Amino acid sequence: MQLTPQDLYRLRRAQLLAERSALEARLAANAAQWLLLKLEASYRLLGRQATVDIQTGAIAFLPVPPDGGHAPAPSRVSPVALAERQADAP
Repeated sequence: MQLTPQDLYRLRRAQLLAERSALEARLAANAAQWLLLKLEASYRLLGRQATVDIQTGAIAFLPVPPDGGHAPAPSRVSPVALAERQADAP
């Protein structure tokens, strides 16, 4: 048994729409990263031990290690990963 041409068309169309949605989500995440970079530059946070909470907009400065060494770079959660976490939350 095989799919009818109409069903095959609908299936392929649904797959392409899903791929398009995934690409649009990646594009939106990229736009958010560019905006964050622009804001970090305008607030002169680049090169400093600071992180921006994208939920609240709060800027947190990390303490400088007493030995003057370099602290590990702050980790950021991508907007897409954050949205996925919130969608999975009950």
